[in-house]
Amino acid sequence: RGTYSNWILKHVNDPDIRQSNIYFYDFTTNVNARIDENNSIGVFVYYSLDNFRLPTQVTYNYSNLGSSINWQHLFGRKVFSNLSLVYSNYKLKLTNKRLIRNAYVFDHELNHYELNHKFNYNPTNKHEVKFGYNTVFHNISPARFTPENSESLYERSIIEDESALESAVYIGDRFDISPKLGIEGGLRYSFFNYLGPKTVYNYHEGQIPSAETLIDSSFYNNLQ
Repeated sequence: RGTYSNWILKHVNDPDIRQSNIYFYDFTTNVNARIDENNSIGVFVYYSLDNFRLPTQVTYNYSNLGSSINWQHLFGRKVFSNLSLVYSNYKLKLTNKRLIRNAYVFDHELNHYELNHKFNYNPTNKHEVKFGYNTVFHNISPARFTPENSESLYERSIIEDESALESAVYIGDRFDISPKLGIEGGLRYSFFNYLGPKTVYNYHEGQIPSAETLIDSSFYNNLQ
């Protein structure tokens, strides 16, 4: 899908509007293939892009990407599994050229990597056991400010990237006592690991964090 926004803008009498640039589009695809009686694979991709340039020399650009690969496997008549690999990405870019001597570019990005493995066990028609695990790797670039051109006096400023690992294992059991009554329960254990590289600043307790209340800092290496 796409737009005809630019075509419309070029036919507007206002010169400021004619100098603007607006377009956005997206597409999605989903392909499923049955390999054999016990295996099937599915691939999904979604992507969208939005771009707005205003007559004030300000441009907004952001995009979304979502994708996954899914494998379903049947071990027998009673057990099957579903393995998924997922990746998503979000980007935001702002370019401000309103003032040449203070022109800058702002970037922000989110990355999501996920592994999800589910199992279903059905010993009888009235009994179902679900178990599995999943883990997600988060990678975030909060903010990057850089000069837009060589003439810009804008000060380069980058907030450190952040990374984390979020994981869980789980099991659940459902049993139908009768056509009108059933019981279900489960357990889930999740844990979160904040990963480097990262500089952690220590401040005096009970005081507002500032340069005056800073005690020291600790640096953690990649994946530490």
